Amino acid sequence: MVRHKVLLETTVLIAASVYAARQDLQYYKPLKHQFFDRSTKLIVVLQKHVGQKIGITTETTTKDAYEHLEKAIVDELGKQISQKVKSVAVDLCENRLDDLIYVFPEERVDLTKVSEKFGAVAVMYRELVQRSFLVDNTTATAAIAEKLERLIPVRQRPRGHKILRKIDRFRDLKIEIGTGQLLRAKSQLIRLRDPEKRPDGVDMTTLAEAGYLHEEFNIKEATVVFLASTDKAFSPNLDQNGDVASNDVTAEIVKQFSVRCDWPERIADELKTHYG
Repeated sequence: MVRHKVLLETTVLIAASVYAARQDLQYYKPLKHQFFDRSTKLIVVLQKHVGQKIGITTETTTKDAYEHLEKAIVDELGKQISQKVKSVAVDLCENRLDDLIYVFPEERVDLTKVSEKFGAVAVMYRELVQRSFLVDNTTATAAIAEKLERLIPVRQRPRGHKILRKIDRFRDLKIEIGTGQLLRAKSQLIRLRDPEKRPDGVDMTTLAEAGYLHEEFNIKEATVVFLASTDKAFSPNLDQNGDVASNDVTAEIVKQFSVRCDWPERIADELKTHYG
């Protein structure tokens, strides 16, 4: 039987912790992280099967969660909140985070081996960033045009006929539509062009730890390791229906480290098929 492990990345720990009712804060609006519901869906499934120790954390993810918790609270409530409201909110959310870490204790890692993995992670993202600059409107248009050329070879057709002009207009429209579709399909990769959207040192350490843990768990028995994250530097871009729209980065992580990065609610749905 294949085991499953879910490493809760910082963004999920924070999202599942940032919540407080309006009356608890004595404030005009409640506090709720934008990804609270999606993250809590996974937390509920993991708590249901806590005896099987599916959900895990590491010192890296928990420390980072505590360090960024207050900022997440301010981002939701606004910078205009009073010090009293912020203090109450931080206390409530820290208690929620404490409870999560108690239920999903930190997994110990070998720092030397994680450091080795970190180097491989850094190289992977550097290559992905380089690849991202190869995908733009010009290259996408050329790729679609080449594909259509094989279907409707321009050089084999005479010009001037009405039907052929319609074919040309159809071809131009198909190129425009196809270019947009291709760029959307590459959007997870393209976002890495923005330095602010690239993973930082903590993010890469987390992925290195996930890769290390995958190897360690699989020494004993076959284990699928998920990295639950709301960060698109890990998890795929989704469309409005919650289906994968772009996953170049996610697929490369699986290829190199055998770690499946995904949104918490999607991992929850998959776990339900195995554990009920």
